[in-house]
Amino acid sequence: MDVHARPAEIADEDEVVAIILAAMDTYRRWHPGWTVPADAEERERARWQEGNPTSAWLVGSVEERIVGVSRWVGGEPASLSLLMIDPKHWHLGVGRALHEQTLAGMRRMGARAARLSVPKANLRARDFYERGAWQRTETPGVIHGWLGLCMLQYTRTLGDVTDTS
Repeated sequence: MDVHARPAEIADEDEVVAIILAAMDTYRRWHPGWTVPADAEERERARWQEGNPTSAWLVGSVEERIVGVSRWVGGEPASLSLLMIDPKHWHLGVGRALHEQTLAGMRRMGARAARLSVPKANLRARDFYERGAWQRTETPGVIHGWLGLCMLQYTRTLGDVTDTS
């Protein structure tokens, strides 16, 4: 299946927020009792609209339908703050395509390294990142204030963005 990644546009907001919320809703599969915070939609719309000049959003589409989204913030290291796929489109290569394009975008912004946080209990996501050359840091898990989940920290170099899986 062909996955097309492109920079997000203002008109993508509703689809992007819906994907983020749908992906967040799956967290309860690996964290029983967890629910999407009541203000999640409001927070994600605010993040979408913040206009940070050092951040970038990508959307991934299949057959011209947006099914995934990534966001990163430039710097050294760059920060992968979001990579979420519509659960109905998992295992189709959307995450891999967005991951590769996100790393390439970070590299084009001049970053040589990247970091991210992933929920400790989300073994599926952890495996995805570890296969993509991310390494868990020695930093102990930190509770994400808004989500209330224990997050692990990962880093990777960006010298060769073709080494992702």
